[in-house]
Amino acid sequence: MPFTTRKPGGLTIKKITLSVLWTLLINAVIGPGIAVARPGHNPAALAAIEKNNPGLPFSFAFLGDSRNTPVFTAMAKKLTADKSLSFTIIGGDLVNAPRQAAFATFLRRIDTLGIPALVLPGNHDVDKNDESMYRRIFGPPYYAFTMAGTRFIILDDSNQTGIDARQWAWLEKQLRAPARHRLVFMHVPPWDPGADRGERGHCLKNADAAEALIGLLGKYRVDFVFASHIHAFYQSRRQGVKLIISGGAGARLDGPAPGHAFYHYLRITVAGSGIKTEVVNLRP
Repeated sequence: MPFTTRKPGGLTIKKITLSVLWTLLINAVIGPGIAVARPGHNPAALAAIEKNNPGLPFSFAFLGDSRNTPVFTAMAKKLTADKSLSFTIIGGDLVNAPRQAAFATFLRRIDTLGIPALVLPGNHDVDKNDESMYRRIFGPPYYAFTMAGTRFIILDDSNQTGIDARQWAWLEKQLRAPARHRLVFMHVPPWDPGADRGERGHCLKNADAAEALIGLLGKYRVDFVFASHIHAFYQSRRQGVKLIISGGAGARLDGPAPGHAFYHYLRITVAGSGIKTEVVNLRP
Protein backbone atom coordinates (compact mmCIF):
# COMPACT_ATOMS: atom_id res chain seq x y z
CA MET A 1 0.00 0.00 0.00
CA PRO A 2 1.39 3.44 -0.87
CA PHE A 3 2.17 5.93 1.88
CA THR A 4 2.17 9.69 1.68
CA THR A 5 5.31 10.96 3.36
CA ARG A 6 5.92 14.60 4.07
CA LYS A 7 8.99 16.76 4.32
CA PRO A 8 8.70 20.20 5.93
CA GLY A 9 7.49 22.62 3.30
CA GLY A 10 5.85 20.19 0.93
CA LEU A 11 4.40 16.79 0.13
CA THR A 12 6.19 13.86 -1.45
CA ILE A 13 4.41 10.69 -2.50
CA LYS A 14 6.41 7.51 -2.03
CA LYS A 15 5.33 4.06 -3.16
CA ILE A 16 6.61 1.43 -0.77
CA THR A 17 7.50 -1.84 -2.50
CA LEU A 18 7.75 -5.28 -0.95
CA SER A 19 11.52 -5.27 -1.43
CA VAL A 20 11.79 -2.04 0.54
CA LEU A 21 9.68 -3.56 3.31
CA TRP A 22 11.86 -6.62 3.65
CA THR A 23 15.06 -4.56 3.45
CA LEU A 24 13.79 -2.53 6.38
CA LEU A 25 12.82 -5.66 8.28
CA ILE A 26 16.37 -6.92 7.90
CA ASN A 27 17.99 -3.61 8.87
CA ALA A 28 15.63 -2.53 11.66
CA VAL A 29 16.12 -4.16 15.03
CA ILE A 30 13.05 -6.04 16.19
CA GLY A 31 12.37 -8.29 19.12
CA PRO A 32 14.26 -11.60 18.81
CA GLY A 33 12.27 -14.70 18.13
CA ILE A 34 9.07 -12.86 17.25
CA ALA A 35 7.45 -14.42 14.19
CA VAL A 36 4.86 -12.59 12.10
CA ALA A 37 2.95 -13.96 9.15
CA ARG A 38 3.35 -10.74 7.14
CA PRO A 39 5.20 -7.46 7.55
CA GLY A 40 2.30 -5.64 9.24
CA HIS A 41 1.50 -1.97 9.66
CA ASN A 42 4.55 -0.82 11.65
CA PRO A 43 7.21 -2.25 9.32
CA ALA A 44 5.42 -0.62 6.37
CA ALA A 45 5.31 2.72 8.21
CA LEU A 46 9.00 2.34 9.12
CA ALA A 47 9.82 1.75 5.48
CA ALA A 48 8.05 4.98 4.56
CA ILE A 49 9.95 6.91 7.24
CA GLU A 50 13.27 5.40 6.16
CA LYS A 51 12.53 6.14 2.52
CA ASN A 52 11.85 9.79 3.29
CA ASN A 53 14.59 10.21 5.92
CA PRO A 54 14.38 13.95 6.57
CA GLY A 55 17.76 14.52 8.19
CA LEU A 56 18.24 17.22 10.83
CA PRO A 57 16.20 18.97 11.99
CA PHE A 58 13.02 16.89 11.95
CA SER A 59 9.80 16.88 13.95
CA PHE A 60 7.40 14.12 14.89
CA ALA A 61 4.31 13.82 17.06
CA PHE A 62 3.68 11.65 20.09
CA LEU A 63 0.22 11.02 21.51
CA GLY A 64 -1.59 8.20 23.27
CA ASP A 65 -4.88 6.70 24.41
CA SER A 66 -6.88 7.57 21.31
CA ARG A 67 -9.51 4.81 21.81
CA ASN A 68 -11.29 5.52 18.48
CA THR A 69 -13.23 8.43 19.97
CA PRO A 70 -14.64 11.48 18.14
CA VAL A 71 -11.93 13.48 19.91
CA PHE A 72 -9.32 11.38 18.13
CA THR A 73 -11.00 12.15 14.80
CA ALA A 74 -10.55 15.86 15.57
CA MET A 75 -6.99 15.19 16.71
CA ALA A 76 -6.21 13.47 13.40
CA LYS A 77 -7.37 16.58 11.53
CA LYS A 78 -5.10 18.77 13.66
CA LEU A 79 -2.15 16.45 13.04
CA THR A 80 -2.83 16.53 9.31
CA ALA A 81 -2.75 20.33 9.39
CA ASP A 82 0.64 20.36 11.18
CA LYS A 83 2.97 20.54 8.18
CA SER A 84 6.09 20.43 10.35
CA LEU A 85 5.63 16.73 11.15
CA SER A 86 7.48 13.92 9.36
CA PHE A 87 5.75 11.07 11.22
CA THR A 88 3.88 10.28 14.42
CA ILE A 89 4.14 7.69 17.20
CA ILE A 90 0.95 6.63 18.96
CA GLY A 91 1.61 5.30 22.44
CA GLY A 92 -0.97 2.57 22.82
CA ASP A 93 -4.62 2.08 23.77
CA LEU A 94 -5.49 2.55 20.14
CA VAL A 95 -8.90 0.97 20.75
CA ASN A 96 -11.19 0.17 23.68
CA ALA A 97 -10.91 -3.58 23.15
CA PRO A 98 -8.87 -5.71 20.72
CA ARG A 99 -11.45 -6.43 18.03
CA GLN A 100 -10.79 -6.66 14.29
CA ALA A 101 -13.44 -4.04 13.48
CA ALA A 102 -12.06 -1.62 16.08
CA PHE A 103 -8.53 -1.89 14.70
CA ALA A 104 -9.88 -1.43 11.17
CA THR A 105 -11.56 1.81 12.25
CA PHE A 106 -8.34 3.00 13.86
CA LEU A 107 -6.34 2.26 10.71
CA ARG A 108 -8.82 4.16 8.56
CA ARG A 109 -8.42 7.19 10.80
CA ILE A 110 -4.64 7.23 10.76
CA ASP A 111 -4.66 6.74 7.00
CA THR A 112 -5.98 10.31 6.79
CA LEU A 113 -2.89 11.78 8.47
CA GLY A 114 -0.80 12.03 5.32
CA ILE A 115 2.31 10.93 7.26
CA PRO A 116 3.43 7.51 8.53
CA ALA A 117 2.13 6.54 11.98
CA LEU A 118 3.95 4.06 14.20
CA VAL A 119 2.13 2.44 17.10
CA LEU A 120 2.89 0.43 20.23
CA PRO A 121 0.54 -1.77 22.25
CA GLY A 122 -1.41 -0.61 25.29
CA ASN A 123 -3.31 -2.76 27.74
CA HIS A 124 -6.57 -2.14 25.84
CA ASP A 125 -4.97 -3.44 22.62
CA VAL A 126 -4.34 -6.95 23.94
CA ASP A 127 -6.75 -9.59 25.22
CA LYS A 128 -5.63 -10.77 28.67
CA ASN A 129 -2.01 -10.41 27.55
CA ASP A 130 -2.75 -12.26 24.28
CA GLU A 131 -1.04 -10.15 21.62
CA SER A 132 -1.80 -12.42 18.65
CA MET A 133 -4.27 -10.08 16.96
CA TYR A 134 -2.08 -7.03 17.56
CA ARG A 135 0.94 -8.80 16.05
CA ARG A 136 -1.02 -9.94 12.99
CA ILE A 137 -2.12 -6.39 12.25
CA PHE A 138 0.80 -4.24 13.39
CA GLY A 139 3.83 -6.54 13.52
CA PRO A 140 6.31 -6.98 16.40
CA PRO A 141 5.19 -5.26 19.62
CA TYR A 142 8.65 -3.86 20.35
CA TYR A 143 11.24 -2.60 17.89
CA ALA A 144 13.85 0.11 17.34
CA PHE A 145 15.20 2.28 14.56
CA THR A 146 17.66 5.14 14.07
CA MET A 147 17.07 8.44 12.33
CA ALA A 148 19.77 11.10 11.94
CA GLY A 149 21.72 9.73 14.90
CA THR A 150 18.71 9.42 17.22
CA ARG A 151 17.79 5.94 18.45
CA PHE A 152 14.05 5.34 18.81
CA ILE A 153 13.33 2.44 21.17
CA ILE A 154 9.71 1.27 21.33
CA LEU A 155 8.85 -1.03 24.24
CA ASP A 156 5.96 -3.34 25.02
CA ASP A 157 4.70 -3.17 28.60
CA SER A 158 1.05 -3.76 27.74
CA ASN A 159 0.91 -6.37 30.52
CA GLN A 160 1.07 -3.37 32.93
CA THR A 161 3.70 -5.19 34.99
CA GLY A 162 7.00 -4.70 33.18
CA ILE A 163 9.12 -6.21 30.43
CA ASP A 164 10.21 -9.84 30.38
CA ALA A 165 13.80 -11.13 30.39
CA ARG A 166 13.98 -11.40 26.61
CA GLN A 167 12.83 -7.84 26.05
CA TRP A 168 15.11 -6.62 28.85
CA ALA A 169 18.17 -8.15 27.15
CA TRP A 170 17.07 -6.66 23.84
CA LEU A 171 16.55 -3.24 25.44
CA GLU A 172 19.99 -3.23 27.03
CA LYS A 173 21.51 -4.04 23.64
CA GLN A 174 19.68 -1.07 22.09
CA LEU A 175 20.81 1.24 24.87
CA ARG A 176 24.44 0.19 24.42
CA ALA A 177 24.39 0.96 20.69
CA PRO A 178 26.12 4.23 19.71
CA ALA A 179 23.67 7.12 19.26
CA ARG A 180 23.59 10.89 19.63
CA HIS A 181 20.23 10.70 21.39
CA ARG A 182 18.12 7.88 22.84
CA LEU A 183 14.34 8.16 23.05
CA VAL A 184 12.26 5.45 24.71
CA PHE A 185 8.52 4.98 24.15
CA MET A 186 6.19 2.83 26.25
CA HIS A 187 2.53 2.71 27.14
CA VAL A 188 2.49 2.26 30.92
CA PRO A 189 4.90 4.68 32.64
CA PRO A 190 7.33 3.40 35.28
CA TRP A 191 5.94 5.91 37.77
CA ASP A 192 2.88 8.15 38.07
CA PRO A 193 3.81 11.84 38.54
CA GLY A 194 0.27 12.65 39.66
CA ALA A 195 -0.05 9.96 42.32
CA ASP A 196 -0.45 10.85 45.97
CA ARG A 197 2.67 10.39 48.06
CA GLY A 198 3.14 6.75 49.06
CA GLU A 199 0.81 5.39 46.35
CA ARG A 200 1.77 3.62 43.09
CA GLY A 201 -0.89 5.36 41.04
CA HIS A 202 -1.54 4.55 37.37
CA CYS A 203 1.80 3.05 36.37
CA LEU A 204 3.66 -0.28 36.26
CA LYS A 205 2.13 -2.47 38.96
CA ASN A 206 5.36 -4.25 39.84
CA ALA A 207 7.30 -1.65 41.83
CA ASP A 208 10.56 -3.65 41.75
CA ALA A 209 10.38 -4.06 37.98
CA ALA A 210 9.65 -0.35 37.58
CA GLU A 211 12.60 0.68 39.77
CA ALA A 212 14.92 -1.67 37.86
CA LEU A 213 13.79 -0.18 34.56
CA ILE A 214 14.28 3.38 35.81
CA GLY A 215 17.79 2.41 36.91
CA LEU A 216 18.63 0.92 33.51
CA LEU A 217 17.34 3.94 31.59
CA GLY A 218 19.24 6.27 33.90
CA LYS A 219 22.43 4.24 33.54
CA TYR A 220 22.44 4.77 29.79
CA ARG A 221 21.38 8.42 30.04
CA VAL A 222 18.26 8.16 27.93
CA ASP A 223 17.25 11.65 26.78
CA PHE A 224 13.51 11.18 27.26
CA VAL A 225 10.97 8.52 28.10
CA PHE A 226 7.56 9.09 26.51
CA ALA A 227 4.53 7.22 27.87
CA SER A 228 0.73 7.31 27.84
CA HIS A 229 -1.80 5.29 29.93
CA ILE A 230 -2.56 8.30 32.13
CA HIS A 231 -5.13 10.42 30.30
CA ALA A 232 -3.39 13.71 30.90
CA PHE A 233 -0.10 15.55 30.42
CA TYR A 234 2.74 15.36 32.93
CA GLN A 235 6.46 16.03 33.04
CA SER A 236 8.61 14.46 35.73
CA ARG A 237 12.18 13.44 36.50
CA ARG A 238 13.57 10.62 38.60
CA GLN A 239 17.10 9.26 38.95
CA GLY A 240 18.09 11.37 35.96
CA VAL A 241 15.28 9.95 33.77
CA LYS A 242 13.05 12.57 32.12
CA LEU A 243 9.50 11.27 31.74
CA ILE A 244 6.80 12.94 29.65
CA ILE A 245 3.29 11.51 29.73
CA SER A 246 0.94 12.28 26.88
CA GLY A 247 -2.34 10.41 27.15
CA GLY A 248 -4.73 13.05 25.88
CA ALA A 249 -5.50 11.79 22.38
CA GLY A 250 -9.15 10.90 22.85
CA ALA A 251 -9.97 8.79 25.90
CA ARG A 252 -11.87 10.30 28.81
CA LEU A 253 -9.53 12.63 30.69
CA ASP A 254 -8.26 11.74 34.15
CA GLY A 255 -10.01 14.20 36.41
CA PRO A 256 -10.09 17.97 36.39
CA ALA A 257 -6.40 18.45 37.26
CA PRO A 258 -5.57 22.00 36.11
CA GLY A 259 -2.72 22.13 33.64
CA HIS A 260 -2.76 18.36 33.16
CA ALA A 261 -6.13 17.03 31.97
CA PHE A 262 -6.63 18.34 28.43
CA TYR A 263 -6.60 16.89 24.92
CA HIS A 264 -3.29 17.37 23.18
CA TYR A 265 -0.33 15.89 21.36
CA LEU A 266 3.40 16.49 21.64
CA ARG A 267 5.50 17.96 18.85
CA ILE A 268 9.08 16.80 19.29
CA THR A 269 11.86 18.38 17.27
CA VAL A 270 15.30 16.82 16.97
CA ALA A 271 18.01 19.24 15.84
CA GLY A 272 21.77 19.49 15.99
CA SER A 273 21.42 21.63 19.10
CA GLY A 274 19.28 19.10 20.97
CA ILE A 275 15.68 17.97 21.46
CA LYS A 276 12.73 20.33 21.93
CA THR A 277 9.28 19.23 23.12
CA GLU A 278 6.12 21.29 22.65
CA VAL A 279 2.58 20.63 23.82
CA VAL A 280 -0.07 21.25 21.14
CA ASN A 281 -3.51 21.71 22.70
CA LEU A 282 -6.41 20.37 20.64
CA ARG A 283 -8.54 23.35 21.68
CA PRO A 284 -6.22 26.36 22.17
